[in-house]
Amino acid sequence: MVPLTPEEKAKADRRLFKAEIVIPNGFGVKETHNEVVFTTPKFREPGAAFDYSSFNTQLLGLIIEEVTDVRLAEALAERLWIPAAWMVTPFSPLAHREMASFTDC
Repeated sequence: MVPLTPEEKAKADRRLFKAEIVIPNGFGVKETHNEVVFTTPKFREPGAAFDYSSFNTQLLGLIIEEVTDVRLAEALAERLWIPAAWMVTPFSPLAHREMASFTDC
């Protein structure tokens, strides 16, 4: 495996950004977030060096959704936030749904 150059990594990051805001890539094609994550080559061999990549985190989220068969926010709420006794905060992925119940008086 040949590691990606910094320019290739930057190009992959731009491709993911374009997919996230739903604008066409350099070839005029709109890609989905998942298409970009699943088709981007590894930056380096695992364990070779540390280089932050949101692809890894996003791929982990997709794996969690596939294994649990629920959305990531729900899986984290059920398995992490609720057992840890976290209250709803503005940063909670479920905050808007929870807050709606307080305003439906």
